[in-house]
Amino acid sequence: MHWESQSGTTQASTAGQNLVKHAERGYSIYLFVRLNRNNGPLTPPFQFLGRGNCISHEGNRPIAMVWQLDHPMPAELLEANRVGG
Repeated sequence: MHWESQSGTTQASTAGQNLVKHAERGYSIYLFVRLNRNNGPLTPPFQFLGRGNCISHEGNRPIAMVWQLDHPMPAELLEANRVGG
């Protein structure tokens, strides 16, 4: 799964180091996603994807990261988020 940190996060910051080095620091990262920020007047719920492990990262402000999920992403969510789809 491709993901970007908050826009001000650098790899040298504490938050950036906690993301990039989560495994060696003993942290587990659990991923929650939603398709849209809003749904009319309501905020849509998040969907739990489970634990992820960072397999690559690059850049700063934001850090672009690729996460390997422990379990496959639900097909409808994968299809809705395809690049260019």
